[in-house]
Amino acid sequence: MKRIWFGALVLVCSLAFVNSAHAQGSATKAPAGSETKKADIRVQTLDGKWVSFSETVKGKPALLIFWASWCPVCREQTASFQEAFDRTKKKGLRVMAVNIGVKETLASAKKYALENRLTLPIYFDGDRSVSKAFNVASTPTILLLDRTGKVVSKANEIDLDAIDALIAGKPIPRKEARPVPGGSGSTGR
Repeated sequence: MKRIWFGALVLVCSLAFVNSAHAQGSATKAPAGSETKKADIRVQTLDGKWVSFSETVKGKPALLIFWASWCPVCREQTASFQEAFDRTKKKGLRVMAVNIGVKETLASAKKYALENRLTLPIYFDGDRSVSKAFNVASTPTILLLDRTGKVVSKANEIDLDAIDALIAGKPIPRKEARPVPGGSGSTGR
């Protein structure tokens, strides 16, 4: 009798897990590391040129910063975004500051970058293809991708220790997520 109950419990838990994975969407369906292998994902530079996302990060560790100029937390962290780029630009890390394209235009993103003297590579995700591929639901969202394109860290602020570990090919130090003061901006999904 105990085996029957145990078997039933395992079955119910398995069904709940499958249902949960289905409800979470494509991130759980896609094989690990497949995020950057989607050749159809394209994003605009601030000059309006379309580039392939996968070609931009191909074979290199990457720092993806999903942001919006209207997001108060992003505005507070703009200097740390730039600092992370300045500190790592000669170390082989691809940095992509991806404006999520919600309540924003290419012109407004460019204006914000110019006003704040940003030199890090900034892209505009007007069709939200990159944001959707990585299930970005709020700003800022900071992702670290290893050389294969696998997401190895997700946070709401820049973590220089994690970036250094990624560049060195070491395990990413785990930190407990901190709530963002004032909340983070919703992407409107």
